[in-house]
Amino acid sequence: MRFATPYAPPRVPGGIELDLTRNEGRPPDAALLASLQQQPDIVNRYPSTSRLTEMIATLRSVSSEQVLVTAGADDALLRCCSALLEPGTRAVTTTPTFEMVARYALLQRADLVEVPWRGADFPTEEVTARTEPGAVCLVVSPNNPTGEVLDSASLARLADRFEYVVLDAAYTEFSDVDLTSTAIGLPNVIMVRTLSKAWGLAGLRVGYAIADPAMIGLLGRHGSPYPVSRPSLALAEAVLESSSTDKYVESVREERDVLEALLDQLGLSRTRSQGNFVYIESSDSEAIHAGLLEKGIAVRRFDHIADAIRVSLPGDPTDFEKLCKALREVATSPAATDGKVTS
Repeated sequence: MRFATPYAPPRVPGGIELDLTRNEGRPPDAALLASLQQQPDIVNRYPSTSRLTEMIATLRSVSSEQVLVTAGADDALLRCCSALLEPGTRAVTTTPTFEMVARYALLQRADLVEVPWRGADFPTEEVTARTEPGAVCLVVSPNNPTGEVLDSASLARLADRFEYVVLDAAYTEFSDVDLTSTAIGLPNVIMVRTLSKAWGLAGLRVGYAIADPAMIGLLGRHGSPYPVSRPSLALAEAVLESSSTDKYVESVREERDVLEALLDQLGLSRTRSQGNFVYIESSDSEAIHAGLLEKGIAVRRFDHIADAIRVSLPGDPTDFEKLCKALREVATSPAATDGKVTS
């Protein structure tokens, strides 16, 4: 029996000016905090997710009975695993992927099966070949850390073969493929979303699940009755009411195109990402990571993935130019070229 190991967040040393390790969104308007001053009982009263639930339902064109507000997407994923998995239940996922998926499945002592997902096409046949009665599929699209995506036909195929499909769609806003309408039409699919990425509210820990009302009721019983604090709810409501992700998302997509072209010029292998990050595969990833750190830029290395780094896109012209300049210098430095940094 495999057991979950503790999660270790990215280690960012002192002296870093640009932290691109966590795929966080742009900072919200500084005036946002002023909305809290208009609610004097925001600390001493228990929170209600009713208003935010209605706002999300409107945003995603579903009924409020199909939405559950959670403490970030992580809480929604944990609830899914708690509700759907028990010791011995088969849980099929891909690798590499968001590491909490495996951790949460193993916490339930599920029979975890990991199928390699390398290349642009989702391994539909390989994944469905590992199903059995009662099995649950856990898939992330756009995938973190690679940025690759599942298509609608593959999602429908998974839903046809598995008892349930949990779809972590945290990076959908940055993708050309939006599976929301497909997921909503499949009663055994649970879609997990977040306000941490495109909306820039990672510190608030606000996510949500979209699913059949009966499933939402089940997920609601597998967690705290007050998952999100009142200040977080108030700020999330204010952002959804007054902001749009369009401008920021477009800037990230433009940066992504430019960075991928630069990596191609530098001879660095990368995936075709659909997230707010780019995934670089190189035998000299350690040297590149170290070189960027020396220039005050932190990017993500993974203990469980060799020869790869993930670079979050800042969504800011000044920071993005700093990143590109540093990459040009690091990738053409003697330390990198001696190690043949190529695709």
